[in-house]
This record gives sequence, C-alpha cells and structure tokens, in this order.
Amino acid sequence: MSKVSTNLFMKQEVFLACALASASLISIAGCAGSSGITPHPGAVDRTQSITHNTVPLHVMTMDSYQYSTGKLPDLAVAARYLTWAILQPKETNSFARVGIKTMLYTDPNRTAVGDPMYTSDETTFAHDCSNNRITIPGKTATTYLMDPTSPDLQVLWHQYVANVLTWGDHFDAILEDNADVVHPVSALPCNFDQSVWTAATNTMNQALGYSVIYNGLGNLANGDQYVSPAIGLNPTSITGELEGCYSNGDPLNPVPRKTVWETYQTTEIAMVTANTPFLCRGLGTLPAATSQSERMYMYASFLMTYDPNTSIISEQFATQGAALMVDPESGFVALDPLVPEPSAITALESSSWTFGRQYADCYLFGRPVGPCAAVVNADSSKFAHPFPWPGVYKHSLVLHGGVITDGGWAGYQGPAPPAQVPGASAVIAIQ
Repeated sequence: MSKVSTNLFMKQEVFLACALASASLISIAGCAGSSGITPHPGAVDRTQSITHNTVPLHVMTMDSYQYSTGKLPDLAVAARYLTWAILQPKETNSFARVGIKTMLYTDPNRTAVGDPMYTSDETTFAHDCSNNRITIPGKTATTYLMDPTSPDLQVLWHQYVANVLTWGDHFDAILEDNADVVHPVSALPCNFDQSVWTAATNTMNQALGYSVIYNGLGNLANGDQYVSPAIGLNPTSITGELEGCYSNGDPLNPVPRKTVWETYQTTEIAMVTANTPFLCRGLGTLPAATSQSERMYMYASFLMTYDPNTSIISEQFATQGAALMVDPESGFVALDPLVPEPSAITALESSSWTFGRQYADCYLFGRPVGPCAAVVNADSSKFAHPFPWPGVYKHSLVLHGGVITDGGWAGYQGPAPPAQVPGASAVIAIQ
C-alpha cells in the first residue's frame, strides 16, 4: 500500500468513526462534533453568512419521504445530515422535533382522478381553444393541466393546505410541484401568455398564505438555452427547485451536458444573485455505491456557483436499504471563492465546455482540508480537456461506497487531479 493510500485509509478510518459516533451521539476526540464546530442549524437563513467560527458539518440537504411506506431513517442520525424533508402529514412532527425542516407536497397545477385536489369544478381546469381539457402526455393516469388564473383553483389549493394543517402536523413550507410551466402538454391553453400565467401563479402563491417552495426550474419550456419561466415565481416563494439538477433520470444519459448544463448553471447563478434559496434536486437513481462518477459530476457542478447560505442539494441515487438518502460528499463545504459569484458561467470557463472555480478554505465534515477547486468538463464523453490549474493541487476528493448510512464515505487525500479531465466528468481538487 502506497503512502498516499495509507494516509487516505487512516484519514477515513477517523471520518468513519466520527460518522458512527455522530449516529450514536458519542463524542470522539478529533471528530468535527467534538471540536467546537457547530453543524448547520437547518434553517434557510438569508440574513446571516457562514463564518469560519460556524463552519457547517455539511451543505444544506433535502430528502423526500413523500411515498414512504413506514421506512423512515433513525432521526438521531438524520438530524446530523439532513436539513429539509418532504413528508406525509403523519410523519412530520417527529422530524420537526429534531430540527429538520419539513415540506408538505402539493400539486395544484396538475391533477388526476383520485388526487387530493381533483374537482368537478370545470373552471379550475385549463382548456384549449376548442374548450377541451389539456392533458399531460406520458402519464399512466390521465392527468390534467390546471389553470392558475382560476379564482376557484386558488381557493381549492388554500382550502386543501389549510385543512391538512388543522390536523396538528407542523410544516415549514408548502411544496408546489409543476409550478408555472406549461410543458409538456397536449395543447396550449387558449390564448396562452406566459407572463399572464406567471402573474396568476404568483397571485395564487400569495393567496395561499403559507411559505411556498416551487418546483419548476428544471422544466426548460422555452428551449434548452433558456432559463425556465418558473424563476418568475421568486417574488412569492422562499425557495425554487430545479429537478434534474446536474443528474438525469435516464441511466443511459446520466448527466446533463453542454447547453443544458450551462442553462442549469445560469439558473443557479440567477438564484444566488437574487438571494433566493436554490434546491438542486437530482433525478439519477442508479445505485449510489457504483455511481461515484455521476455523483462527483453532480456535486462539483453544484459547488461551481453555489452559496452555502442558500443552496440546498438533494441526491436520489439508490441505497442498499438505507432510508436516509444523503451522500457523504455533502460534507464537503467550500468557502471563500477566489472569484466572486459570476454574472455568467462563461466567466469560469477555462477551455471548451470545461469550467472551474477555486475556493480558499474547504472542509470535510467540519475539518479544514485547505484550498480546493471544483472542475467540470461538461463536454461529450469523447472529449477530454486540460485541468485548469496544472501542478497547483496535489490531491482530490474521492468517494467510496454509497450513502452515509450504507457506510459510504469521502476522502480528501485522493490522487492529484488528471492533466486532462475526461468529458462528462468532474473533479474536486484539493491543495
């Protein structure tokens, strides 16, 4: 075993011990939890910046238990690694008690027979110019597009949420799925005007009377090169979600590249610049234990333009049975970028479709590891491009295994970054 490999193994023995100690609430000397470093409290707080005295244990994270069938994580463990959770009403209070923020899933924008907000009120449905209901293609059940300009739909959504909240279940925010975007659809609403649709959705959000997190940033309705029109909901929402964020649901095409990747970065920059929390929700569901390359691509892309105060990551890579879907790379926190938040992702481009951003101070589960850089080659897998800073970084972040509670871990003394970064791949370099 080489010296580097030995050091890597020894370092990760410490981190694995720390993770296990955190799970059982035992203090171990040398662990982040016993060094005075405080984990992130969980709230999305736009008024305070992260300082070196309060380095978070991890970046903000989210997991979904919307369709759980009783399989929930150990909350003592989840409280250490999870910031937000989408939950069914009967489960939310137990999560809230340990400090995890909770979301109620709703979808007032698309409904099918049997859904909680399906109604016989025809005015709540969107119609084409022949007065036919508009459907969403590709659904197993006939699903209809709803009309946010309908006052009745606004009332219906408000009544549904208000009723759920009377059950005594605590929710910090209401998730609005499929918000504002009319795509894909069987036909456009009659005389469709996106600006009118967005204004109506904002009015509906305001009328709800609760904190809204909208999901719609991943639906590039106007073309791959344009940010989703759903970003127009920022004024009435506390967070915007981009589904498919740097991770595709198609196992044959697992990561977005080129134009789509660039548009996602443009979206992330716009959200950070607007100081609106950004929820980066990946769709990749390959096994986490064998998807380290895809995970690194997603995470390095996320770090490229993120704000540790407002950016949230959510990976869906499959576990080996663990209920907590949080990967160990979320413990890598990069602070003090050498280049401020760019106005365009091209400001970070070093060669064709290859981008990098350097950070002066980086941490792995609260432990300082020195300067680092996130580098992504978003080109086709056929085209490698030069690493932007040859000779500057001696190590890289390495991922082993799957999610944290499946025994997965991250190491900071991996090999030096390659001279040529392969296409459709990423590296997090460490000095």
